[in-house]
Amino acid sequence: MPRSLVPSLLQALALLEGESLVMHAGERPYVVTATDQVVLSETPMDLQTMNGVLDELLSPADRDTIASRGVVHCTLPAHPLLPQHRFAAVAARTPGDAWIEIVHNCGDARAADDAGRPCVDWKPVLRRTADILPLTRPPASAVPMAQPSVTRPSGFERLVRLAVARGASTLYLREGTPPRARVDGTLQYIDGSVAMGASELRHLLDATRHESDLIEAAREWTVTIEGLGQARCVAYVDDRGHGAVVHLPMRQAPPEQVALPPLVIARASELNGLVLVASPRGGGLDTMIGALTAEVCAARALHAVRVTEGRGSRSIASTHGRPPAESVREVVGLGEAILEVRAALREDPDVLAVGDVRRPELVEAILDAAVPGRLVIAGVPARGAVDAIDALLSVVSPAARPRLCGELARALSAVLAQAVVPRVGGGQVAVREWLLHTPRVSALLGECRIRDLQAVIDSGADGMLSMTEGLRALVRRQVIGAREAYAAAADRQALRASLEQDGMDPSELERLA
Repeated sequence: MPRSLVPSLLQALALLEGESLVMHAGERPYVVTATDQVVLSETPMDLQTMNGVLDELLSPADRDTIASRGVVHCTLPAHPLLPQHRFAAVAARTPGDAWIEIVHNCGDARAADDAGRPCVDWKPVLRRTADILPLTRPPASAVPMAQPSVTRPSGFERLVRLAVARGASTLYLREGTPPRARVDGTLQYIDGSVAMGASELRHLLDATRHESDLIEAAREWTVTIEGLGQARCVAYVDDRGHGAVVHLPMRQAPPEQVALPPLVIARASELNGLVLVASPRGGGLDTMIGALTAEVCAARALHAVRVTEGRGSRSIASTHGRPPAESVREVVGLGEAILEVRAALREDPDVLAVGDVRRPELVEAILDAAVPGRLVIAGVPARGAVDAIDALLSVVSPAARPRLCGELARALSAVLAQAVVPRVGGGQVAVREWLLHTPRVSALLGECRIRDLQAVIDSGADGMLSMTEGLRALVRRQVIGAREAYAAAADRQALRASLEQDGMDPSELERLA
């Protein structure tokens, strides 16, 4: 391939008046036009070439984004050879794969052209591959090109890639409404997408289902997107028509980016008992569980099993260092987490991580599993550390709670809670609270005095930190606003008192109530 491919690629897209240019490692690059697809080279793009295109195409900031998140969505700067054209790119990259789509949209340039000329002044008919993109070897013949065999990514896949590239966690599809994605906790329309009719939406979703799903008219199924992972689809019909919610694959952030508290990591690394991990909806519960598991497994060879309820999979990792991607395997068992936990325990793991344990049989199972020499990491949707323990106890009968309190007094090593709060200027920031096992904590648990644990956290003893203090510190540093802190606080009265001590105007505090 030539040293610089990007100018040739952009020129090819413009010359053909294409909608987009699609490149995938191991496949031939092709342009999607309004009526057809045109292959640019009979030679497949290898991974080295794809990485070279990405390095040339992306800015340093966008290269950092794709390195950390695996995906990026960006607007490309105007190219000097094509000043009237506008391009955007969506790209995904893993250690063994890469995918790029360059979207061509020159509508703004046309409107700004005083002479009223189109973006290109010619409409060539591509007869030979080499007319557009030079090859590493000459084509076998100069005959008219056959109908390309490359398959255009489905509309569903394209929407998923666009949403993931923006950092979305969920994609919302509804007839009569343009697709929307949840980014940083807010719903945003997908750029360039239009509303779909009922038949179009049903066709879009049916194309993602397996044959058995179509026969059974399944309302929940998974779709594997190459280079990204699995998306979970939930379809519904209501008085406004058809719709679907797509839970998007999230790239696991490296543990050093998650930056878990060292004290919690140290407790977990002892492989002794139970660590509860808590957050409200959308607060990064899965990310924390994954990062904590990776941190514990980073320094030594351990057998770790992670059970994720509701996605029909569990991750198995026998590791030196961080768990490699190839150690993950998929199993059937959607919604049957207790069966997967029992199966995992038969493997005698050093680390067992469970995504959501709010069922009586799961609570019993993880407490039985939390023995010396084994770490159990359990997720609980809750606003704070004390709320997480309360939520765990609330799933059993009142008669069983004293016994369960005694089990927690024996087994609990730490509780880590997190809230994700909108940051001033955009983005989000994590705020954390943690409770560590001490003789005082054990005594309070044994007596089922759960609410008294908050005073232990608030005291800061043994390096513990409360959510109130974490939020207060971020407001003081102007990382987050007082209103956002108030919305995330588990104890809003305590936060208001802390902010008043910091000199905040009482009238401002009244508006938070």
